Amino acid sequence: LVITTSNPSILVPINALLQPAVTPRSTAICHRHRCLPASRSFQQQQQRTFLQRYSSSSSSSSNNERGSSDLTTTRVPLERIFNGGREYLFTTRRNIRNFEWGIEEVEELFESVLDLIDGDNDSDNSDDDDDAYDTRGYSPLELNAITIMPTSTVTTETHRNKGKTANLGRSSQLFDVHDGQQRLVSICLIFAALRDNFLEWGEEWEDDAMEISQAIYPKKSRLEDVARMQMKERRVESVMHRILSNEWIDDHDTNGLDEDSGPKSRLFYKNYLKHYTVKERKSMPKSELYILEAYEYLIDRVKELKPRRAIKFLDALKDDTFLLVCIPSSTRMARSIVMGLGKGKNLEPVDEFKGLVCFCSIRDEALQDEVLNKWDALCEDVGRDTLSSACILIAQSELQKPVMKNNGEVDLFEDYLKIYLESITKGDGDGATYFKNVLVPATKILQSLHDGTLVLEGNGDKTPPSLSFLRAACQIRTSKDIELVILHLLSHYEKGKTKSQKGEIEDALFDLEGIALWMMLTKPKPAERRKRCFDIINLRSSRPKGRKKVDKYYNPLSLSSEERHAIIDNLENGEFGKGMDSKIGKAILERLNEHELITSSQVKKIQYMHSTLQIEHILPQKYNKVAKWIEEWNEDDAELWMHRLGNLVLLNQKLNSKISNGHFVEKIKHYKSSPYPMTRRISDSYLEKWTLDEVKDNHFYVLDFAKCVWGLAV
Repeated sequence: LVITTSNPSILVPINALLQPAVTPRSTAICHRHRCLPASRSFQQQQQRTFLQRYSSSSSSSSNNERGSSDLTTTRVPLERIFNGGREYLFTTRRNIRNFEWGIEEVEELFESVLDLIDGDNDSDNSDDDDDAYDTRGYSPLELNAITIMPTSTVTTETHRNKGKTANLGRSSQLFDVHDGQQRLVSICLIFAALRDNFLEWGEEWEDDAMEISQAIYPKKSRLEDVARMQMKERRVESVMHRILSNEWIDDHDTNGLDEDSGPKSRLFYKNYLKHYTVKERKSMPKSELYILEAYEYLIDRVKELKPRRAIKFLDALKDDTFLLVCIPSSTRMARSIVMGLGKGKNLEPVDEFKGLVCFCSIRDEALQDEVLNKWDALCEDVGRDTLSSACILIAQSELQKPVMKNNGEVDLFEDYLKIYLESITKGDGDGATYFKNVLVPATKILQSLHDGTLVLEGNGDKTPPSLSFLRAACQIRTSKDIELVILHLLSHYEKGKTKSQKGEIEDALFDLEGIALWMMLTKPKPAERRKRCFDIINLRSSRPKGRKKVDKYYNPLSLSSEERHAIIDNLENGEFGKGMDSKIGKAILERLNEHELITSSQVKKIQYMHSTLQIEHILPQKYNKVAKWIEEWNEDDAELWMHRLGNLVLLNQKLNSKISNGHFVEKIKHYKSSPYPMTRRISDSYLEKWTLDEVKDNHFYVLDFAKCVWGLAV
């Protein structure tokens, strides 16, 4: 049963729970094929049982004072929905998910309809068989229930950016799709593939093509054009709109097309590679790419059917394919049903965060729409991962709890959001307040940290903190918890009004480098790492304005003598040129080079090469394939010093591949052109060979330099 205890907005009459499930003939379920993965089968049965019980109680409670809790369910053939009229128009603007079905799911739906005309017997699939489609003895195809709500906001894609309301006609009805987006979009794409193939097959099938075209893009004289399914993409001309409207060719892009080509044909499909280049596809929103790929797949599948069999397929799709259409009496009920079922092929925590903020925490529906649109815009700008990380980090920082497995992120965030909303003055805050004042600033800070665009003002003559080193620490398993503190400090930095306030935060970020280095190298247990991070956050939060620094003995930002010893020992004996620790070695060397460049005001020289940065082994890992290296190194010494800091420098990927296993005399010629000062230092030392003594000298130079940069002197 779809009853959620966390949000008891679904009021199920007791008699509906006590009655046996009513399964009338009209709602018989055909289990021949399912349009969701088989692992969902039990969940589907739960959904149907609930809807059947709940809808059966509607008539008995319609005159009851609690009648607002009713749920209307109707078994509808696709012919009634896709009939050329406007009684069923759909929009996904209030759906927390995007289109996410891949070829596998679309193929399963297509095959389910195809089985209706193939039956259980071997049939003649030739195009010459024009017998009428006969379903006697076969069960119809029952698709999973969809949950929709009528909406009075009738805004089409072409009017969205202008804020205008479209005139769709008095008999038209637009529905918000809360559940069923994947099925409805895929069905529309199947119809579109049929239409475009009929157009390609010639004049004989033109009437069928026009009928389908009206079904998925129902035009009416003196009324605005509208697609059967309107997607929530921010772009005015989405891929889905172009497919359904068959408006593929721009006015200025008609070269090579015949003026007498008759009705619109699949002209764009023939030339879509010209229109959507590989580069454009890579930058296309994932949901639109899924739609385009599904459409292309369906075009080919329908083409294989040939005209007469495609007509049978069309009849089966319209007449013997059914949807259970569920219309709750309130939007809150609709969302509770969907969220209670946990719908979604790839449902991720960020989608549930979206539902909690935009719907569960906001009562006003107009405000829900506003925040939902802003959430989608933010998600498109910064990415799903960054937005999700911001939600989790904020909740962790405030509640100071670990993220538990099995949907623990959602539980943690829900607990935090509840506490936050209760803490707002007079209790009149809602999800919109949280989104504007907390989530948006935190997400933008996190994004600027990730993409390297965040710049600190500087704190006089003091050594500035390295955001690139801290960013690298967030990507290493043993120090990733440090991102909690980074976001906390940078949020305070953005709010700082005076130079001294910002300078204090910069000092804390510099001290945080040492803590991150300690975590990287000593690999403390997760509980110990989190406690250290929470202690730092509490230290910053509990000190009042004008506060004095806490004694270092109690300061979690300060390294103890034992921690310094542990760092030095790991730097001296650690192997940073192989495995997962190579990330640590790269971060350390990059930080030391950055410090060297900052002191000479040349830090900008290496920023453009950061994405291709690699660790170079001066004594190559395959030294035993070069005669000169074999003469200078024995196996034991090579194995001991190969991956230590003294044998490692930074190079970009192209140059690193070029010099490969070359001898030292050849390598230093290329080291001279490197923008990294510690790499150039090797070539500037006028060394003629790279033996054990040279590696040791360089190793202890790097070690002393690291002690200086991070203040590790004991």
